[in-house]
Amino acid sequence: MTDCWIAYTVWLDSSPPEGSGHEQALTKPCEACDDQSGEERREEVSEENGNNNDDRRERQMEFILEQQAQFTVDIQLLKEQTREQKVIVDGLLDLQNALTATVMQIANGAVNRFEKQDAEMSAMREAVGDLTRTVDRYITARGNGSNGTNGQG
Repeated sequence: MTDCWIAYTVWLDSSPPEGSGHEQALTKPCEACDDQSGEERREEVSEENGNNNDDRRERQMEFILEQQAQFTVDIQLLKEQTREQKVIVDGLLDLQNALTATVMQIANGAVNRFEKQDAEMSAMREAVGDLTRTVDRYITARGNGSNGTNGQG
């Protein structure tokens, strides 16, 4: 068994999810230390880490570029959807305005009819009142409402 342990990096996923820990550092026993001196192995590990760091950095840059490209596409889609929704909302506003105008026309028509009927009812009341006064005068003129029959018809 060896006393030397090496750290290595593992990508948890081929395309790490956004906002998560993209990689996890793990350790394992160094199998090469049984065959090499400590200095030789440190140089080799250092060189491997340099290459791994370059590879890791390149993968990270590719990942960032892919994310930026996807972000650009998503923003473009959102802009397009926003334009489409604006057209729909504008159409709904036009319909609402047309409906409001129609309801106002109907309400104004009803008010006009009620005012006309009210005027007609007033004229009818006046005519009935005139007729009632005329009948009262006629009956009064004929002798206080008696025609010789004592109220029998």
